[in-house]
Amino acid sequence: MKTPAVLVTVIRQNPQAIFALARAHGPLLVATGLLLVGFGHYLAPGWWGLLALPWWFNRDRTKAGAPGWAWALVALLGAGSTLVGSQAPAFLFSVGAWWLVAQGPGHRLSYLPGLGLLTASTLAGYLGTLISVPLRLHLGQVAAAGLRVMGLPAQAQGNLIQWADHEFLVDAGCAGLAMLGVSTWLGLSLLAWVERTAGRTLGLATIGAYLLGLAGLNLLANLFRIWLLVILPAPAGTLLHEGLGLARWGLYVLAPATWFTARWVGRAQQAAPNVAPPPARRLLPGWATVGLLAALGLRVAFAPQHAADDQTITQIKPWPGYQTRPFGTEVLQLSKPGVLAYVKPIAGFYGGTHEALICWRGSGYHLAQVQLAQVAGREIFTGVLAKGGQRFHTAWWYHNGQQCHTSQWAWRLDVLRGAPPYRVVNVSATTPGLLHQAVAEAFSGLVVK
Repeated sequence: MKTPAVLVTVIRQNPQAIFALARAHGPLLVATGLLLVGFGHYLAPGWWGLLALPWWFNRDRTKAGAPGWAWALVALLGAGSTLVGSQAPAFLFSVGAWWLVAQGPGHRLSYLPGLGLLTASTLAGYLGTLISVPLRLHLGQVAAAGLRVMGLPAQAQGNLIQWADHEFLVDAGCAGLAMLGVSTWLGLSLLAWVERTAGRTLGLATIGAYLLGLAGLNLLANLFRIWLLVILPAPAGTLLHEGLGLARWGLYVLAPATWFTARWVGRAQQAAPNVAPPPARRLLPGWATVGLLAALGLRVAFAPQHAADDQTITQIKPWPGYQTRPFGTEVLQLSKPGVLAYVKPIAGFYGGTHEALICWRGSGYHLAQVQLAQVAGREIFTGVLAKGGQRFHTAWWYHNGQQCHTSQWAWRLDVLRGAPPYRVVNVSATTPGLLHQAVAEAFSGLVVK
């Protein structure tokens, strides 16, 4: 008997069982399919982290359904997605709706699967890139101060630590800082161990405190690692350099986290048995939530992306001596011999930015020696771009024709208070002197018409 005929026979003989199975798991399967079709590109880079998703999928039968605030938050994200025309809120809504669909009428699903989807996404990677610059700068300063306390006259120039003839670059790509993502994955998996043992799901506050503790251990381990790499020394790319990164992670993160969680699990095993409450109905049936998810996906997919408010290139004052080349109606490229500059829009306080760290990395360049510097009387980020034998000096900041900021939070708060919209300004040059001159010219030309 062929396979289709077998399936037809099974369905005819067990219609009620098949209907019950579709009713119980159909909404989640369809919601998962919609999430993958609409935002699979968001999850593709971190696919390996999602291998633990079944382990995170724990249910608490002492609680019935998702809390009311979760429904309100997902509804707010859905409304915001249709208004701002940005994919980031739509992705957050889709993950939230998927988590709500996975709830049962007589139990509550753990927060861990939803958090795992978020931490495995490109959105988490983007946010990590944004905080990596100030994090590396502060870590370099603290490491240099610690070395001086030890009696070593070390100095920090941005994320570059110098002592005698030894140098160490606190770089985002090294094994130390790269293990932050692995630590998050480890934390979610250890928390799932606690939930499975206790038969209860953990609250967001408990999960957040645990993950923050892991992040603190990771930063402390990075600090010890920097001291060792500077004193030994162990240049980047060597086996010792990478081996010390993995060893310190195992000693200062993996070992204490596992020890603490094991004690936590031991206490959970002694807890009183769970008493399940009577089943409660969800606020919306699973298929209704799936319908809302599909409708929003179509709305975001076919709606035109909102242009950045008041960001057209015609509003940028021309820079004397520069050739201009527009990309669409918003991004402006300016160039002259030895200098290349970009002025790029930001779509409101909620929008992502064309960060130099991300854009240049996508072009194959490595950005090093990042630091805050005073150029032309303003505080901006500077660094060195390297690709093969090419080497350029670069600078970037946020500007709205009136104010200049290097902090993501500062310019976003400024816009919320009613300030004009900001742009990312990135200037690169072949020499430091030419860069300083170009930055001064940029500030004189960044006046909105």
